[in-house]
This record gives sequence, C-alpha cells and structure tokens, in this order.
Amino acid sequence: CTHSCCIAWEIDIDKNTYKKYKKLKGDIGEKIRASIDSVGQPHFRLLKNDRCPHLNSSGLCDIIISLGEDYLCDICKEHPRFYNFFYSGKEKRCEVGLGLACESAARLALLYGDYTKLIPLDIPAGKAKYHKPKDIDILLEREKIYKKLSDFDMCATDKISLIAKSYGVSPDKLSQEEIYNLYSSLEYLNPESKLAFIKANGNPKSLSGDKDSFVERYFASLIYRYLPTSINKSDLALNVAFCMALAFLFAEMIKDCESLGGIIKQAVTISEEIEYNTDNIEQIKFCLDLHCRI
Repeated sequence: CTHSCCIAWEIDIDKNTYKKYKKLKGDIGEKIRASIDSVGQPHFRLLKNDRCPHLNSSGLCDIIISLGEDYLCDICKEHPRFYNFFYSGKEKRCEVGLGLACESAARLALLYGDYTKLIPLDIPAGKAKYHKPKDIDILLEREKIYKKLSDFDMCATDKISLIAKSYGVSPDKLSQEEIYNLYSSLEYLNPESKLAFIKANGNPKSLSGDKDSFVERYFASLIYRYLPTSINKSDLALNVAFCMALAFLFAEMIKDCESLGGIIKQAVTISEEIEYNTDNIEQIKFCLDLHCRI
C-alpha cells in the first residue's frame, strides 16, 4: 500500500489478543511484549517515525509472517471492515462494509459493482447488540435514496442536495464562514489535510464524466455505512446531512485531480481524518444539526 494503516494510527490491543501475547514464548513473544504500552488500554508503542513496531522494512507485518493472522489484534484483523447491527422490522440484520480509509477499499467503492446490490454473507454476530430504529425503516429509506441517486438525470451534487432537502436538511443553510470555521476547528493527523479541507470550503460546482460518477458512488458508500446507525427520523436526517457534507467536500477536493490515484487519495484522506475520529464526526454533526435544518 502507498498509504499504510500501520503508520501514524493508534493500534489498540483487545483483551483476548493481549492475553495471547502475554503467554507467547520465544523471541517473538518477548519482542511483542516489549512493544506494548500497557498503561490504560494496551496498545503498540509506535516508533519515532510513527510506524508500528512490527511493520518491517518491506511494508509487511512481522506478526503475520511469524505467527499467522490468528495472532493479530482485532483492529488489525478487521480493518477496514465495519459492522452495523440493527432491526429491520422484526428481523435482526447484520451488515458489513469497507471503510474508505483503506486505498484498496476506496478503489473498490469508487469503481466497481452496483452499489444498490448487497451480497448475503454468513457472518457470526456473536454477542452483538442490535439497535431498534424508532418509526423508520432503514432498508426502505436507503432504497429510496439509492433510487433517487441513480434515477435522476442531473449531476451528483444536485441529486445529493435534493435528497438532503427531502429529509429537511440543506447545504444552502451553511455559510462559507461556518464551513471555514468548522474545518479549521477539527483535529488532524496531517496538517496538510487541514489546508486542503479549508481550501475546499463551499458548496461544489457540478462535475462531469467519471468525476461525477465518483461523487455519486462515494455518497452511496457513506449512506450504506451511516444510515443504519440512525435511531429515529431526526437522527436519520442528520446522518444524511453528514454524508452530504463529506460528499461535497470530496467533490471539491477532486475537481482538480488529474489521476485516478489522486482521486482515491482524497477519499482516503477524508475518511482517515473524519470517519476514524469520533470527535470530528460529533463536531461536524453538531454544526450540521445547528445550521442545516430546514
């Protein structure tokens, strides 16, 4: 990967894997234990260049090479997958998808497959907690959004704006100054991301060709991830607004991109800076809730 999830990311170790590491024998066991900071939530102590201590010079994981995937901690084993557990009517439903902070996942989301089609998988849910949305049918709402997104004969940003307005939220309610202040106040892994987000300030103009298709598919991917987390109608509208905000940011950031690699990089950047930072998600949603309701 040109963008490694083993660099500059906090890597927490789950309880069961931590127990495995404590029992490991030999040099590899000693090396792993020496790399762990056990204060608070156990995690790997990153090296000076922010690399995971088990990421070797070839960009491969020494734990996998020496012990196999079974000895990875959950976050390494599952990334970039995410899971949603919710009720659709009386039926329990588990959905899995790929987060866009992974460049391979972003490439798949932007380029391949019909985003309206889901593939049934046999996923053991274990002791997962399923939430029950109040007065909304997540699957029906998602189907309606995908239908509008794929049927309208207009550019992706206009379709997204109309979809958002149908849920009582509008990008037009957010001023340039409010957008600037929002992106200026977020936490960033990379200072360059802050500059890029601020530069992309404002509602995007329409894009043409493949770029317009990328924005549509990007928004559809976000809807798949965040709509099932909705707990009621108001929360559903806020999740649509959040997906809209990120899609508009993405559209602004790719308008001058000259390569597919550059476009994928922007999707990855937005995801790692926002989607994998709960404080940033909450701050954006608070701003949208305050300013974007119609």
